Amino acid sequence: MNRDMANHISEITIEKIIERIEAEIERGSRLSVREVALWSGYSHRHLQRLFLMYTGIPLGEYIRRRRLNRVALLLRLSQRSFQDIALSTGFDSQQSMNRDFKKNTGLTPKQYRYRKLF
Repeated sequence: MNRDMANHISEITIEKIIERIEAEIERGSRLSVREVALWSGYSHRHLQRLFLMYTGIPLGEYIRRRRLNRVALLLRLSQRSFQDIALSTGFDSQQSMNRDFKKNTGLTPKQYRYRKLF
């Protein structure tokens, strides 16, 4: 197999992995890089390298950002409790979600939900 073909296959694999990550986050799965490596069939190290090469972002960081984006969406578009949002987006607890959300947005989930958009 030539290098171009191998790169194309790797790119398709990463696209499929991203689709699966999105589906798992939407389902509320608690994802880890290790788990993604298991379903991808790649070693943890090789998957990390491939993912970074094709996306420019480490896999763990991608998962964290997608999870936080899902939290933000649910905060804006639903009236679900903070606890429910935390558990349905793969966080261990509401406190864990609050801490990670504030660290990355500068706002608590409550501040984010009730801030004025205009």
